[in-house]
Amino acid sequence: KRLESFRVLLNREYTESGPAGVINFDDNVPKEKPSMSVRLNEHLVLVNKLYYRTLESILRGESERLKTCNFNALLNNGNFHRSLYIWCLEVILRSKEILKLMYPKSAKVLKVGSLDLIKIVDCFIKYVPALPRISRQHIHSIEENIMEEAAWRSDSIGQIVEIMKKDKTKSPQQNLFLRKLYTLAHNRIRKLCIGLFSTESTTELMRLTFSTFKYAVSRHPELLQDRHLDHVILCS
Repeated sequence: KRLESFRVLLNREYTESGPAGVINFDDNVPKEKPSMSVRLNEHLVLVNKLYYRTLESILRGESERLKTCNFNALLNNGNFHRSLYIWCLEVILRSKEILKLMYPKSAKVLKVGSLDLIKIVDCFIKYVPALPRISRQHIHSIEENIMEEAAWRSDSIGQIVEIMKKDKTKSPQQNLFLRKLYTLAHNRIRKLCIGLFSTESTTELMRLTFSTFKYAVSRHPELLQDRHLDHVILCS
């Protein structure tokens, strides 16, 4: 039922945003190519297979790690299933080059928040070790886009600025996001400083810039709302 509802939503978005089929007038090939919906459904069969295989790997691996078989809370968590499905979907869409449904469109259609995607991405990569390089690069680019800009949009699902303002204790999900954000920012600040300034002044400048950036994000997250991460780095 859950995956079928995803299929219906994706089909609706896919067919409504483009023509239903393509007519070919060459006598040496079939007159009509398969409709967009038919092709998409063929790909979604692969998504479902990857989803179930990954879910099984996660449950088996976490059962061994945590020494428990009780995953009722996880299995009843709709955000978990939608997020897992999105990552499986992105792998298949990227391999088939179906650009119009790739992130952020996929997340918008299935109503998946940025934090939910970030929360599960490491687990997904861990339990799908045979991911092709191009799939890993695609996943990494989505991660970066979320932390750079998508999570800070005022119209995003589970808007991070509001969550950070309300949750002063920093939940594990929020801490994971901030840890990844700070790592990304630190690497960009380092690259910027090395490229622009002499070696003697780089270390102290990096420290001051990163400290300013970290203070701005933790104390005044609204500064990032509807802005790109690099804007705040340059102003730090």
